[in-house]
Amino acid sequence: VACVLGPIEYEYTGAPVELIIPAGVSEIRIEGWGGEGGGAMCCDDPAPQDDGGDGGYAAATYPVAQGTVLFVNVGGGGGTEGVAGWNGGGVGGTYGGGGGGASDVRIGTDTLMTRILVAAGGGGGNCGCPDTGSGGAGGGTSGDPGLANSMFVPGGGGTPIIGGTPGDPPNSVAGGFGLGGGSGADPYHVAGGGGGWYGGGSAYAAGGGGGSSYYGAGSDSMTTPGMQVGNGRIVITPIP
Repeated sequence: VACVLGPIEYEYTGAPVELIIPAGVSEIRIEGWGGEGGGAMCCDDPAPQDDGGDGGYAAATYPVAQGTVLFVNVGGGGGTEGVAGWNGGGVGGTYGGGGGGASDVRIGTDTLMTRILVAAGGGGGNCGCPDTGSGGAGGGTSGDPGLANSMFVPGGGGTPIIGGTPGDPPNSVAGGFGLGGGSGADPYHVAGGGGGWYGGGSAYAAGGGGGSSYYGAGSDSMTTPGMQVGNGRIVITPIP
């Protein structure tokens, strides 16, 4: 009796999930969606704004061998009051949203250096008195910068080779490899950057930047910015 292999869907759990490639599979198609950036809180409204950047999408096909071990990490959406999304989202603070976490698949060992595909998270929003900006979308091969509604500088989007630039010092932090920028000297009014291949920069009184997506040596590859709200997800399709 032939074994029929179908897509395997992974939702957010806040922890890595291990997958061992079975016999008869020569390739896998991976699709990933990053977590959305967190919404901001405003002085005159008890409900959070939906102003975090949406998570990015990335997909590619990879050759694999029987027994290959994969680690599947589905990114969490960022939260209000600076709560960072799991898997690389940057921490924000009061009135700011945390960055969304990236969704990624790692091969052999569970480290940032072994990631073969990354779908970036979005940057956090920012409000207060008044609304000061919104988060940039997760990439794309580069993330979008945050938006500012005033004179303050938003966080830059992560790129293929470097993290997103920070907003105004000293409270903003640049994104890094696998990590969105977090809060600096004081978390007040800081929005976190989104996680990704490289994370977006955080921002004081403006939106955080989205992270960058990545597909490495994959074939039939594509990335699209701003595709996911809430937590991320991953779909892996075995190819006989």
